[in-house]
Amino acid sequence: EPAALASLRAWRAVTGGSVTGGFRILLFHHVAQLDVPAFRSLIHHIKAHHGFLTPDEAASRLVGEPAAPAPAGKLPCLLSFDDGFQSNFTLAETVLAEHDIKALFFVCPGLMDLAPKDQPGAITEHILEGAPNDPPPPRLMTWPELVGLRDMGHVIGAHSMTHRRLSSLAGAALMAEVVDSGARLARELSRPVDWFAYPFGDIASIGPESLAVSAAHYRFRRSGVRGINGPGMNRAALFADHLDLAAPPAWQRLVLEGGLDFHYGAARRSLEAMVAHSTPP
Repeated sequence: EPAALASLRAWRAVTGGSVTGGFRILLFHHVAQLDVPAFRSLIHHIKAHHGFLTPDEAASRLVGEPAAPAPAGKLPCLLSFDDGFQSNFTLAETVLAEHDIKALFFVCPGLMDLAPKDQPGAITEHILEGAPNDPPPPRLMTWPELVGLRDMGHVIGAHSMTHRRLSSLAGAALMAEVVDSGARLARELSRPVDWFAYPFGDIASIGPESLAVSAAHYRFRRSGVRGINGPGMNRAALFADHLDLAAPPAWQRLVLEGGLDFHYGAARRSLEAMVAHSTPP
């Protein structure tokens, strides 16, 4: 094993590290066909060594329902996918269905509403923020595909209306991005929308006002800051670990076992402080 992973496991063997009711939310975006084998391999590893939670099971843990402690470094995982790319639907009906895994899918209904010819430009502007993209960005899911996810038992959450950086918005513009996105999804899917994921997910992109607005309309709100989730934490800013499918398996396992948690301690504390000072309207 690489030195970092071996050292982490040795430290956990000495100190323990079980977290009663704790779990990780893993974060993915578009999964290109080239990366599907790596995704399959990751799913097999998690299933064998950590286990999966459904969104409903994760929600139960967050509200304090009893859960058995996990072995040190072996917290179960909840899968989440951001932005609503069509590749997510393909994974759901293939890899996830093969393993009976239920996941969270955070989508932007305002971008989904765009005509196919207008989506690449909007994705480049709002999601990629103008970054070069070659080949062109993949397409987003259609509404029938989103209904298909719902019918497969997955949970759909809002990711704002058009993936704007919420810290740059205020008033009606912020309400439209945060509140209207969930309301639109609830109408289309005939289901309440309890989950929200902040676009970009970093502290600078969230801002205290969006924390307050989202708290008034969603039960669970997910950031992009790394860390363990569990009972007793403020549900306004849950943590998530992005997993790069192009990274070596040893690096992925380091993430899964908490090897990067220490480096994000300051970010978690800053986010929690921002949450503490935000007030719902």
